[in-house]
Amino acid sequence: MSELKLLQCRRKICDGNYKVVVRVLSSSGVAPLVALQYKHPVASSPSLPTLPVDHLVSSSLLFLDMIRSFSRGTSCERDGFRAQHLMDYLGGSAVAISDELIASITRVVNIFLEGRCPHPLGVYISSAMLTPLVKQGRGIRPISVGTV
Repeated sequence: MSELKLLQCRRKICDGNYKVVVRVLSSSGVAPLVALQYKHPVASSPSLPTLPVDHLVSSSLLFLDMIRSFSRGTSCERDGFRAQHLMDYLGGSAVAISDELIASITRVVNIFLEGRCPHPLGVYISSAMLTPLVKQGRGIRPISVGTV
């Protein structure tokens, strides 16, 4: 990798612009989908036994603290949704709906913690997009980025 690319990556990392860093690092090409699927084949879903255990319970205050704990430059997935979007919804002119929004999100999180998440949604909630980057030695390096 050239010194110019490394310098550009360092500057973009300092700015919190990770999307550009990935673009710079992958500018020599993106690995083919077949190679990525060969390296990381789709696995069958595990079968988990039902355990009679009390589940965790989240509160609105705890969840609000967690949202606010994200650093300002927290990167996002391809959908463009960032933690900053949630923080913007919770302040400013949208403050009128912030209590209702936090309460709704907390209810959804508690449904997940109880283990009552509908199985078809599991694929979307607990997954991340893989971006296959070409290594210098012709291999691929899968970079996984999940949604906030």
